[in-house]
Amino acid sequence: MTTWCGTHNKRLAALIYREWRMNRGLYVTAGALIVLPWFVLLAPALNAPWRALHALFAAELASIALGGPGTLTTWNVLISGALGLGVFWNDRRRGGLTVALAGPLSRREILEGKLGLGWATVAAAHLIFWGGLTAAAEGFGKASLIGNVTEAEVLAWAAAAAALAVAVALSAAIGSAFFVALGQVVWLAWPRVAASLVAALTYEGPQIMRLAAAERWMLVVRDIRWLSPIGTLWPGHGLALVYALYYAGWGGLATVLAAFLWDRAPYERLAASFYFPVLWNAVYGLMALASGVVLAVFVHQTGWIGAPSPGHTDALAVVLAVPLWLGWRWLFTRLGWSRDPSEEGA
Repeated sequence: MTTWCGTHNKRLAALIYREWRMNRGLYVTAGALIVLPWFVLLAPALNAPWRALHALFAAELASIALGGPGTLTTWNVLISGALGLGVFWNDRRRGGLTVALAGPLSRREILEGKLGLGWATVAAAHLIFWGGLTAAAEGFGKASLIGNVTEAEVLAWAAAAAALAVAVALSAAIGSAFFVALGQVVWLAWPRVAASLVAALTYEGPQIMRLAAAERWMLVVRDIRWLSPIGTLWPGHGLALVYALYYAGWGGLATVLAAFLWDRAPYERLAASFYFPVLWNAVYGLMALASGVVLAVFVHQTGWIGAPSPGHTDALAVVLAVPLWLGWRWLFTRLGWSRDPSEEGA
């Protein structure tokens, strides 16, 4: 038992040392970018009278506590997602990933190092920010808002941790930084797209919907939209913790998926855009949906199938996406765009 613990600790120390040496600049920069902007917001008041500083801080604190994290969460999620992408991309660019895979560290250990240090960076940055806010709240006599601020910070941290895990999971299956970033955009945007689609398909018009039904409809659309961590308005109080659990679920799912994909990624395809060629179908699907929306809007604007009504444009776009997927797949294959350099001559 003692021997096993000693060996495990040595491997863990080597793993952390290797990851820190390779990507320490990214971890430090990401942590600073999460923390510094929110303290900079108060910097202009440092030269103002004490009363002005007190008023400014109280306004900022109340905004976070009562209105939800809002911009705070959006910024932190974007930085965390960029960190998850960067630690893989930088490793691959410098050739360290290939060397590490040929060495004594296993794939799972490399992945654990990136996720572990990434989560530690995000958690430490949020803890520093939360500590600064709570300490200042005590000093300014706003201790009653600390509970709400804490809930807002828990939500912000959970969303940022999920964004990092999703970026790492995508990087475990995709070798192109562009497509990893595109996958992150899809993850960030899909709840807002879904909310817009639900709104368009279920809205019955002011003459048909009663007030109670309209209010329920607005709440459903709002709740779906809040499933995206990018937004200017967030749930406060107890509801923030519910959404924090939702993002914790995303983080857990992305971690399991990352381990599954990274263990099975073919070594000979690590220089390819996609480690698994089947993922090109997702690119065809996105192209088909985008071109389907454009065609559906054009058809309705020209009046070829009558005047547009709520939901008809979205439904037509989905219908058009099926043949368009086949068309994009044929075009990419025909022109060789989906053929990676590693497959040349195969």
